[in-house]
Amino acid sequence: MLNKIKEINIRLKWAMKEKGVSKLRLSRSLGISQQTMATWVNCTSHIKSNFLIPICNALDIQPLWLLSGEGNMKKDTNQYNKYTNFEILLIELFRRQGPTLQQSVMNILVKMEN
Repeated sequence: MLNKIKEINIRLKWAMKEKGVSKLRLSRSLGISQQTMATWVNCTSHIKSNFLIPICNALDIQPLWLLSGEGNMKKDTNQYNKYTNFEILLIELFRRQGPTLQQSVMNILVKMEN
């Protein structure tokens, strides 16, 4: 688990560099302290889950890429321009599941609609 956390933090640092966003600027846009941001970038603590989508929005990156390193780092506005980041994450996670689990999820959704 620790390696996964560090991988996410490393991807955060990479995305900040690619976007040209400083720790100070990102911490201000997220409403957190510079110290908290420094612990994330330096891999000394994990990113709190409620900040994942705001980070992705601020850096124009895909949530799935930040969490797993899979897919494109940058948002593909042509593919998902009508969806929120949370909806994109759900779509990508759904696509990664096997057909049995996908069918189970679809059955639950159909029942919820009725």
